Amino acid sequence: MSLKVLAHQLGLSTSTVSRAINDYPDISEKTKERVRLAASELGYQANANARRLVTGKSKNIGLILPLSTKHRSSRFMDLILSGATEALLNHDYLLSAIAIPQDEAELERFRYLIDAGILDAAILVRTRVNDPRIQLLLQRRLPFVCYGRSDRADEFAWLDMDNEAAMAMSVRKLVELGHKHIAYINAPEDLHFAKSRRDGFHAAMANENLPVPKNRYACTGLTEDEGFITARQMLQLDQDITAIICANDTVAVGAIQACKLTGRKPGEDLAIIGYNNSPQGRYTEPALTTIQHGEAITIGQQLGEMVYRRLQGESIKNLQTLMAPQWISRDSLCAVNYEELSH
Repeated sequence: MSLKVLAHQLGLSTSTVSRAINDYPDISEKTKERVRLAASELGYQANANARRLVTGKSKNIGLILPLSTKHRSSRFMDLILSGATEALLNHDYLLSAIAIPQDEAELERFRYLIDAGILDAAILVRTRVNDPRIQLLLQRRLPFVCYGRSDRADEFAWLDMDNEAAMAMSVRKLVELGHKHIAYINAPEDLHFAKSRRDGFHAAMANENLPVPKNRYACTGLTEDEGFITARQMLQLDQDITAIICANDTVAVGAIQACKLTGRKPGEDLAIIGYNNSPQGRYTEPALTTIQHGEAITIGQQLGEMVYRRLQGESIKNLQTLMAPQWISRDSLCAVNYEELSH
């Protein structure tokens, strides 16, 4: 059904109906409600391009996902998407997940997307240390919120994890259980959170006067397969390792399988710690000890609300939130007995 037909059915001008649908203040609430009811009953749907021409707004937010073999989607990211979608629908905004390949043409594609004018705002996830997408958004003055910080973090809205505190918590818990030989499987260091966790891990180990040999620190993709391969290599090269901290729960699940293959017993003679409290970690064997900064769907809801508030003109300084880590202990954690290991 066209706008013209809907206007004819209501006995109103097309201009009045259009302004009612787009919530213009000069149209009475009674007329707006009458138009909305008729539009719903008659199956009328406003064309987004036409609405943008009239109001200057598309009512569409883009959640930008980097498409890379190293940074694949996960259940955690799916839940963030669901939460943000739910929050924005409450404000009559549509959220579109947009995957852009992370290659030499990435920035050109991103620039085309922003300049096309189809988005009112954007949510960026998996921000990088020097993120050219953020530089472009700042130049174009498009409202946006990041899940994670980057350079120039004082200039934009963000929601981030206190990664340094999370690493300090993990190392401290392991040391309390007698661990001295602790390894860390990190994400690729171009990601801002990976750099923060690397710095946090090394600082925490130094604070406990524990060395980090080269073979006890590695960066890998955020997949179960790569977690398996990296953990297996670590354990084959260094049989003294008694604990492995992992970049996320997916990597940790792979590490658990590698431990079993190399003859170790995760949760008995080797501790494994994940990150994000993803559903998969609850049902692996042994159940995965992990850290979270809130439920993934709640984080998504926060991001949705933050980008909406940014659209309403709220100050960036009010939209910069650092989340404290929460420790979740399960069966993959264990104390270490060096006397038993020596036999």
